[in-house]
Amino acid sequence: MDIRQLRTLKAIHDTGSLVAAAERLHLTQSALSHQLRELEAEVDAVVLIRKTRPPRFTQIGERLLALETGYARPSSFWVYTRGGFLNLFGLSRTPG
Repeated sequence: MDIRQLRTLKAIHDTGSLVAAAERLHLTQSALSHQLRELEAEVDAVVLIRKTRPPRFTQIGERLLALETGYARPSSFWVYTRGGFLNLFGLSRTPG
């Protein structure tokens, strides 16, 4: 996980649209979608429900967004994914 992926989430949140977020970040929509897929692969979870208008963040997506905006509490760094508990701060796992 890197800062550009978190900034992508923030842009989607602020604009309410993948297309508008891509424009804001000077990316193609394909590049923005690729960043989201990479992030979701890293955390082994869906972070954004793309089929809704505007896109909706999942619980993990909301917590990642909180990391970018600086509103995350230490307890919010841990989330449950298919692979067990994930520490979003250090990306470490515990078996679930």
